[in-house]
Amino acid sequence: MIDLMDSKLLDDTMTQIFTHKAIKVVGMDFRNDIKQILLRAPNMQFLNHTNSVHDLSQIFMKVYGFKERSSLSKMTDYCFGDKICKMEQLSNWERKDLRNSQQHYAAVDAYILTKLYTYLDDVCNKKGLNINSLGNGILKCDSESKFESPVKPKIEKAQVSPETHK
Repeated sequence: MIDLMDSKLLDDTMTQIFTHKAIKVVGMDFRNDIKQILLRAPNMQFLNHTNSVHDLSQIFMKVYGFKERSSLSKMTDYCFGDKICKMEQLSNWERKDLRNSQQHYAAVDAYILTKLYTYLDDVCNKKGLNINSLGNGILKCDSESKFESPVKPKIEKAQVSPETHK
């Protein structure tokens, strides 16, 4: 297996993805992923561009007026009426060859994130909100790898329920 954690090629590629105007990077609680990357590869410069990430957990909280973050499974159930299986979430992801069930989990996870982003964007449009202002700027990393949260706009409690959105 090739170790890419401190690779310039990986860093350059990730920087291109995170800074490209036509690419929307979506995730769930991306802050924890960034902390793990910083532990393993503290010199990755693409981490300076995480303000382009759409954190669906933040967006969901603001759109529906929840005070606490929800899991992807709970958000999927709330928006689509269907839970997703998260059994593989805590499995060993550092294995060279992932099991079929891990590959399936990763594919479903990525697919659901795109569907959830589209759904939440539609809800925002119906409510006159701009999704781009609700969950961007997961964190900012300075050269000493300290985290600071971006300023978050205050949004009124949501008036749209999944039933009225469908």
